[in-house]
Amino acid sequence: MKLRFLHFFLCLGLSLLFGSRSYGQKLRTHTIRTGDTPSLITEVYEVTLDDLMALNKDLDDQFVAGKIILIPETIRLKNPIKVPKRVLDHLKKHRVKKGETVFGISSKYEISEAVLRSFNTELINQSLKRGMKLQIPIYRTDFVMSYLGNALKSHVVQPQEGKWGISQKFGISITQLEMINPGIPEVLQEGMRLNVPNQDPINLEVEDINFFYYEVPAKIGFNSLEKTLGFTQAEIEKWNPVVKEKGLLAGMTLRLPRRESEKKVESKNDLAVAISPKEFSDLSVKKLALIMPFQLDKYKLNDSSELIDALSNLSRLSLSLEYYTGMLMALEETKSLGLSVNLDVFDSANDLTTLNKVLNSKYFGNYDVVVGPVGANLFDQTAEKLNKLSVPCIAPLTIPSVLRTNVFQSIPSDLQLKEVIIKQVKGDDTVDKIVIVSDQSNRGVTTNLKEHFPSAQVVYSRLNKDGSDSFFILLDDLKRKLIAGHNLVFLETENVGFVANVASVLNGLITDKISITLATTHFNNAFENENFTSSYRSNLKFRYPSINRPLDMNENENFISKYQETYGDFPSRYAIRAYDLTLDLLYRLGMYSNIEQSIGNPTGAKLLENNFDYQNMPNGGYLNLSCFVVAYDNYELKLLTQ
Repeated sequence: MKLRFLHFFLCLGLSLLFGSRSYGQKLRTHTIRTGDTPSLITEVYEVTLDDLMALNKDLDDQFVAGKIILIPETIRLKNPIKVPKRVLDHLKKHRVKKGETVFGISSKYEISEAVLRSFNTELINQSLKRGMKLQIPIYRTDFVMSYLGNALKSHVVQPQEGKWGISQKFGISITQLEMINPGIPEVLQEGMRLNVPNQDPINLEVEDINFFYYEVPAKIGFNSLEKTLGFTQAEIEKWNPVVKEKGLLAGMTLRLPRRESEKKVESKNDLAVAISPKEFSDLSVKKLALIMPFQLDKYKLNDSSELIDALSNLSRLSLSLEYYTGMLMALEETKSLGLSVNLDVFDSANDLTTLNKVLNSKYFGNYDVVVGPVGANLFDQTAEKLNKLSVPCIAPLTIPSVLRTNVFQSIPSDLQLKEVIIKQVKGDDTVDKIVIVSDQSNRGVTTNLKEHFPSAQVVYSRLNKDGSDSFFILLDDLKRKLIAGHNLVFLETENVGFVANVASVLNGLITDKISITLATTHFNNAFENENFTSSYRSNLKFRYPSINRPLDMNENENFISKYQETYGDFPSRYAIRAYDLTLDLLYRLGMYSNIEQSIGNPTGAKLLENNFDYQNMPNGGYLNLSCFVVAYDNYELKLLTQ
């Protein structure tokens, strides 16, 4: 888990302290594991080999386990380029000899240990034994179209060129230049090669119609510059971030806007809105409560080192903090529209004892809505108690065990998700053939799919000699089921190795005449594993039902920028979902006074990834019926249908 929050406290609410985000922080790190290779690393992180080698000069195929390497930024091209790619050709049998190891076998066949285990799932739970028969994937090199581009390029240091000049030329700070050039000396030598962003340099000698350039003379300060140029220190730092970072240095070239053009620069509204304040019929102060498993009592706030270590390994706390920041963004949004909200935040930890203390700590009957807690048992306990007070409870990340009359289930059910993908496939006129691939435990799902697609052919995972599921199929098992044209293959499993196995087989069966789309009715962790690579997802146009649609980065640029400016990081899926859920909720309260009266009525709230179409269920409670079908297209996840 990436560390986002370095200090926090809980009282009536939370106060958070965030770091800043910059270009250099898009670099990631990877600790090399036994069996890793550069090609595998590039697959997992969706980067080019050129960029990986540029950031890690001493890198070669002989990785040392435990070594930490830098991972470059992922860059996607508008148009694909042809690159060599290893694809599965066939499977070879290997009988384990005395003294052989997993590492030795994987090295012999030039595959990673992870790939070897994915094709031989028995190695996950037991050690290698003499006489074992293994399936070895043998790859061939094909040329495929790729949308991955280089984030970096090489720059030769020119005479009298320093760090500041290079950073200005390529639009980055000195710190960012140093981050993409580990070990860079303080004084640069002519002829040195440095990594720089893969973009055209800014020609500081060419006058821009909207900007002018000013070289800072020696022994001059911001007060003198303001008198000379008419720009305050804040304005200079705004247009030249490196000044804020390094201070005002003699010889710096400042890029500043001409006063005439400055009038053309329009300030963007913090967050785009789809409704005006006058459309809120109820502007009374709304009272919300958020109950999440922060578990703050476990940590010593006066010991920063222990706190940082704890934060880096605590998923519940990270989830809670991220969700909280999303809610705060929504509160800021509605505040600008004239709707005031009082938000109280409570720490449920992760146990019923702490939760009951929270519920007994004050009277909850005055809240318009309570959001949370997380976990079916904790939420059910809360909803049962607050049902007596007629207080609506929204389950933000949990599917409740019981839909009481005051319960709003914000996550669509598995049945709804299955129905939406089936409906989408039925309406896809491009599909010529449907094949269902399933492991042994999902035979019931396969039977249900056959009812919807009677002509579909079925392939089950093979069995071991003892009758257990091998979670494995051979290339020929699928090859004879496919036809020339568009084949859609449903894959129903929760097994990581089986997903990797089937994806690899299908990827190797794609030809000019045979098109293959991979789909599933149940997207789960097995499909998020690194062995189900981005190349597989894109090549197979993988589609699945989802509770949210992909985030439109351009359309929601204002939200993303404001979040990064406020909290120092890109908003996580929990922050985005919290923002959407809270904004939708507040629009309902502002327009219809209470959430029950809003059911079936539009709100006009501009949401980022999620929709909330609550419907009253026959046996009580409310269920969000809105879900989506998404698919990969040229490495991008796109919306197919809602």
